[in-house]
Amino acid sequence: MQILGGRMKRVGIDKLGVEDRLALLEEIWESPDLASSAVPSPAWQEDELRKRVAAFEADPYQGRLVEAVIAEIRRGR
Repeated sequence: MQILGGRMKRVGIDKLGVEDRLALLEEIWESPDLASSAVPSPAWQEDELRKRVAAFEADPYQGRLVEAVIAEIRRGR
């Protein structure tokens, strides 16, 4: 993890097991600063989210079961 410039070692993250690292990631992700609007979204993303919510609200049963989608992906369409 050269990208972090040794920060993982300085704070001891490199000594954590996979399960503990994942728990730490989840805790960081759910922290108030990340869970709020403090992380800006690009306008195109906000527009896409509004479009998807509107489509869902117009017909909440238009989707497909996840099992069917996964089966289709595995078949290679």
